[in-house]
Amino acid sequence: MLIQHEYETIYVVKPEVPEDTLKTISEKVETIIGGNEGTLLFFDDWGKRKLAYPIQKNSKGHYVYVRFVGPGTLIAELERNLGIDDKLLRFLTVRLAVDVDLSESQAAAEEIVKQKAEEAAKRAAEEAVRAAEEAAYAEMARKQAEAAAAKEAAAAAAKAEEEAAAAAAAPAADAEAPAADATSEEG
Repeated sequence: MLIQHEYETIYVVKPEVPEDTLKTISEKVETIIGGNEGTLLFFDDWGKRKLAYPIQKNSKGHYVYVRFVGPGTLIAELERNLGIDDKLLRFLTVRLAVDVDLSESQAAAEEIVKQKAEEAAKRAAEEAVRAAEEAAYAEMARKQAEAAAAKEAAAAAAKAEEEAAAAAAAPAADAEAPAADATSEEG
C-alpha cells in the first residue's frame, strides 16, 4: 500500500456554468480520486464569490472545496485533468498532512461536517428570529399607520360635523335677522 497523505483542493469554475455541469465536474473529481487509490473525505460547495482580481475577464467564480486522502501520484492525475477542463478558472491543491491514518482523517472530516451543519442550523435559526422580528416590526408599523389614519378620519369627521352644524346655524341666523329688521322698522 502506498503512503497516504491528506490534501485539500479548491477549484474555481466560471460563473456562467450551469448547475448540471458543476455536478459533472464534481463527479469527475470524485472519480479521479477514487480511481487513483484515494478516499474522498468531503466536498463543500462555497458558491459564487467575487474574485480578488479578474481572471479571463471574469470578476466572479463558483468555488468548490474538496478534502481527500491519497497517494502523491493522485495529485498529478487530478491536476492534469483539472488543467484540461476549460470551464475552470483556477485550482490549487495543498498537502495538509503526511502519512496519515485514514480512519483518523475520516473522523476529523466527519467532525468538520458536523460542525458546519451546526453552524448552518444556528445561522438559519438566527435568520428565522430576525425575520420574525422584522415581521413583528412591520405589523406594529401597520397598526400605528392604521391608528393614525383612524385618528385623521375621526378629526376630519369632527371637522365636517362642525362645518355642517355651522352651516345649519347660519341659515337660521339669516332667517332671524330679517324678522328683527322688520320689527325695528315698525317701531
